[in-house]
Amino acid sequence: MGHELYRMIRDGALESWTVPMRMVAWAIADDAKDPSQGSPRDGGGPWSAIPVKGSWSADGEWQDGLTERTGLAERTIRRALALLGEAGYEMREQVAADSSGRAVFAFKGHAVRFRVPVLKPRQSPPDQGDLTTQSPPDQGDLTTRARQPKPTRSGRKAHPVRPQSPPSERGPISPGPPRVSPPPELQVVNSNLEGDRDRQGDDDSETPIPGLRTILDGLPGLDGDDALKAFIAARLTATTDDPAAWLLAKISEGPRAVGQFIGHSRRRLAQDRDRRQAEAEADAELRRQSDGLSQWMREHPEGTP
Repeated sequence: MGHELYRMIRDGALESWTVPMRMVAWAIADDAKDPSQGSPRDGGGPWSAIPVKGSWSADGEWQDGLTERTGLAERTIRRALALLGEAGYEMREQVAADSSGRAVFAFKGHAVRFRVPVLKPRQSPPDQGDLTTQSPPDQGDLTTRARQPKPTRSGRKAHPVRPQSPPSERGPISPGPPRVSPPPELQVVNSNLEGDRDRQGDDDSETPIPGLRTILDGLPGLDGDDALKAFIAARLTATTDDPAAWLLAKISEGPRAVGQFIGHSRRRLAQDRDRRQAEAEADAELRRQSDGLSQWMREHPEGTP
């Protein structure tokens, strides 16, 4: 029976029903039992006692609730049940009324119980006739006739569509959208590259890649840091076949990639400085010990320590 009720709601759900409303109604209908099966025996319609949230039964068996069947939160399910009632399809069984006359569906010691009322199928769209035998309406001159605007859902008419002129009467075709400007942090790099291209002359068919030093001078974050520029140049020269092309490819990845590259290079430079300083201090200590030993040997020629 649950399958038949499921199809009844599937074919009769109104277009205004939201997805949670449909899912909750489907889950209740799928769990519904025939009025002659079990309690209640009041001659009403199909009923279901599925809980909103699953729990363990007294026999130690787990019983799924609407939250497990639909995957929705408990609050969403209760909201969907209330919306179904407001839409005229109340599935909760009323057990009492409060002092204000409002319906009460559950109270302490009495869980909510559901009914599956009859739901008529949705009305099918009006018969359009045999579309294969209908002649198309007179379209008139398609080059001068404007399309009629379609009404929106709110009932207001959309703005009319301007008629298009024939191709022969149109003006020149636009070359396309304007060129998007690069991010501000890369404009300095681009301006340096454009300057290098201008200096190459207008008669060159291909623009050569600018020098590595030129690119480094235009990178943001390297202003005045000649040591870091020299470190990056030496590192790229030692690890890549074309350092300038590699750096241009990194710039094309965007400001974030450039910033990460500069930050990584700055940390490597600091590590190299610390290493060289430690090596220099070790060499100085070794020379000090060697000088001390030579001084002792000159003062004690008769023996070694």
